[in-house]
Amino acid sequence: MRVVFTLILSFFILGESLAPKQCIWCGLILLGGVLVSLDERLGIKLSTLIGITAMFFLSLNEVFIKKVFIHNDLWTGTLWMGIVTQLILSLTSGFFIKDLKKLRLKQFFPVVIMSFFGVVGNLTANMAYKVNVGIAAIILSLPISMILVFVLSSVKPNLLGKHTFKIYLIRFTAALVMIISALKLTF
Repeated sequence: MRVVFTLILSFFILGESLAPKQCIWCGLILLGGVLVSLDERLGIKLSTLIGITAMFFLSLNEVFIKKVFIHNDLWTGTLWMGIVTQLILSLTSGFFIKDLKKLRLKQFFPVVIMSFFGVVGNLTANMAYKVNVGIAAIILSLPISMILVFVLSSVKPNLLGKHTFKIYLIRFTAALVMIISALKLTF
């Protein structure tokens, strides 16, 4: 869904477009995205609607990151995004200050590591958004984490859900189609 929202919003807000061949690859990725999330039971839950809403706002975020880089270089734009984020965090700190006081030192270290990787991830994503927000969103939403979980499940079997072989076959075939399509989009 995020990819669809990002492509539509980048078309209307930024004027980005895709060539017909790129639209075909995007369509395959979208179809793969539906098949990757396939389950034995189909239905819409409240959590799904919340997830779709979150995807819409993530897409808006991606489009406006690109808009920032139309007028600013990578470092200036990233610096100002960080400053504004800290300002918003400060203004909303009343909602979570009680939880912050409960934080122990051993809980803090993983947060520091996560923050480091978050900065590296944001910088590289910002570089990609600067070029083309639609294609960057497609590549960033590939189901690579699903493949990693499957590989890691050989060490820790409880990482995988309890699905039939047929479901996993459909999911991994869809993931492969998505990855190949994303590679075709970038070359």
